[in-house]
Amino acid sequence: MTINLKDNFIRQNVSQITVYHNSKKKYEFINNEHPRLIETMSVTKSFLALAILFLIQDKKIPSINSYISDYITEWKNDKRKTITIKDVLSMTSQLENNWDYDSFMFPDKDYRKVGKIKKPNVDRIARNMKYSNHKLVKDFEYNNLATQIIPSLVLRILNIQIDEFLKKVLFEPLNISIDWNSDDDKNPYGPNGLRISSNDLCKVGLLILNKGIYEGKKILDTYLVDLFIQNSVENIESIRKADEVYNFRNLICVEGYGLLNWIFSSNKSRKIVIFMGYMGQMLIIDFDNKVVASKLNWCDYNLPTLEERKTYLEFIEHYLDF
Repeated sequence: MTINLKDNFIRQNVSQITVYHNSKKKYEFINNEHPRLIETMSVTKSFLALAILFLIQDKKIPSINSYISDYITEWKNDKRKTITIKDVLSMTSQLENNWDYDSFMFPDKDYRKVGKIKKPNVDRIARNMKYSNHKLVKDFEYNNLATQIIPSLVLRILNIQIDEFLKKVLFEPLNISIDWNSDDDKNPYGPNGLRISSNDLCKVGLLILNKGIYEGKKILDTYLVDLFIQNSVENIESIRKADEVYNFRNLICVEGYGLLNWIFSSNKSRKIVIFMGYMGQMLIIDFDNKVVASKLNWCDYNLPTLEERKTYLEFIEHYLDF
């Protein structure tokens, strides 16, 4: 297996690429001008789902069908009482979807005020989300804002933050180094925020590929891995209409959406699971070919949307060639 790194990957600030085949590292590129831990953007979301699975394994919650209002008790007083954990993890919840990155992350929507004025408290934002009828019930709709309730849920159940929990149950057992961006009240972000290396990201991919086993040690129960990567949305057509995968249609087929991960197939593999984030951040887990591949870019927040999509397509197309 060989990969020829494309010149335009360099031009688009690729930081790291790592590829494993049959659990052996076959390729690695590291741009030493960039930090070792790279912001993964929406790849972070997949780790929110993994945190929930570890809560189930540790018997802290019974299942993904539990009501969020069982733990965020103020939700019991209105229509939010019927929203389940699975609704959020499958992007089918009836929660408001008024996403504005700048207002979520920065004081007065201005990154230049970070460190001068307190950043928005994202735990409070999550708990105050409103029920909404803006979409058909159980249809897929990508919702950044809704995912922030998962770190709040973990905090409410364990009285520790989600990054500390995952360090204990996932990152330390796999010898993974991470950093996790948070607000000024130390609440980790849910829609984004995890910083990791591509090689360490691949370790998580190997864990999933090998059904919860890493280097011979059981980390996560097999049935929970299966739950993580099986389709969780009834109306698959509502997934295929999503902007996030629209441009992939000529390369790979959208087969579903797992628990905060995407499920595809190609003419070379019946099942490919992808953790995917803005700017082309990506972890690919190819079950038929026993391949785990990761690409992380130095985030250029001013990159036009078409260029962002281009970085996705180039890596997927290049990956499919080897």
